Amino acid sequence: MGYKKRGYVRDVQTELVRDYSLFAIACEGKNREPQYFRVFEHISSRIK
Repeated sequence: MGYKKRGYVRDVQTELVRDYSLFAIACEGKNREPQYFRVFEHISSRIK
């Protein structure tokens, strides 16, 4: 069987596309863990 591979192109402005992904990280430590996760503050303003 010969299937033709077809591409899909979605013409939507990137401003209108939303990312609904949510990831939660829980940890017990209060001394070292804030230092580990502080690096994410500089990667994106969306990371809290």
